[in-house]
Amino acid sequence: MRFEVLNVKRVIIDASVVVKWFIEEEGSEIARTIRDKFVEGKIEFIVPSLLYFEVLNALKYSKLFPLNELNDAGESLENYGFLMIQAG
Repeated sequence: MRFEVLNVKRVIIDASVVVKWFIEEEGSEIARTIRDKFVEGKIEFIVPSLLYFEVLNALKYSKLFPLNELNDAGESLENYGFLMIQAG
């Protein structure tokens, strides 16, 4: 049997970072690079419990996404499997 020790760092992110994955704005490139490191398993994300609500609310009020795309975005966020902490 072979065991590997992973040195994975935990990074706390908030909705402002995640919104940049969906909307091109200042800092979007850095936000997507951080997301890619998460997807590759190099880092873990810790997020506040209201993250999904905050992100979807920002996307809705940007008026860039129809309802079906907001639903897709919500499902996508759930599939990431973030480590969630209670705000407050």
